[in-house]
Amino acid sequence: MNKPIYHITPEKGWMNDPNGLVEYNGVYHVFYQADPEHLINENIGWGHKISSDLLHWEECQPALLPDQSYDRDGCFTGSAVIKDDKMYLLYTGHVNQESGYIETQNLAVSKDGIHFEKYEGNPVLTAPEGIPTDMFRDPKVWKHEDTYYMVCGASRNNRGMALLYRS
Repeated sequence: MNKPIYHITPEKGWMNDPNGLVEYNGVYHVFYQADPEHLINENIGWGHKISSDLLHWEECQPALLPDQSYDRDGCFTGSAVIKDDKMYLLYTGHVNQESGYIETQNLAVSKDGIHFEKYEGNPVLTAPEGIPTDMFRDPKVWKHEDTYYMVCGASRNNRGMALLYRS
């Protein structure tokens, strides 16, 4: 099988959109939705590759796998941010139910950029009143001056919206 030279691909399995692009302690990190065991998205977690030059990439162990009650059916898109020499991943936890699904925003932290622990207080954010729990996803976090911001995709009455949070 021929693989692209400059496009990141996993060693095996399914991949989808990038989740976090970040530089941490001189190393570039790319996270992406992945299911290393299937060619379709049956068990979505976060794949992880690192590089020192943005040309040559090393595959790491998955950064996130669906293994908690709040993300048991998928660790969906999110972002990465560095604070106090730690890397934080914010992501959408996905849970299928007979009546639809529930999406919440969750946090994982790493002291080395390779091993991640999910925060004991997850979920850190649930859909606000009036927002369907199945339309609350894909957090993007950034810092501007002394404030952290997060925008989350949502929908109400079949109209897309962006919810803005700050901390």
